[in-house]
Amino acid sequence: MKGIKLSHGTIFITDGLITVRVLASGQVGVSPVTYNTLEWELQSENPNGWDYLTAGEIESLEKYQEILLVFENTRKLLKI
Repeated sequence: MKGIKLSHGTIFITDGLITVRVLASGQVGVSPVTYNTLEWELQSENPNGWDYLTAGEIESLEKYQEILLVFENTRKLLKI
């Protein structure tokens, strides 16, 4: 898994196929923006406005189990 955290607190995590978004409010769901698109767009942004997350940081997120559930449920819906 790879992740990006924006300075305002929103987090985007991908498993390579699906991108999950965790809003600063704690809401977790499938992201309307793919991870690759976000990463591309952020290349032209202020580097102080976002940061990559390590695997350890992702696993230590309070919403980690909920994130995994979104990945699992989305895979089932998409039959992948």
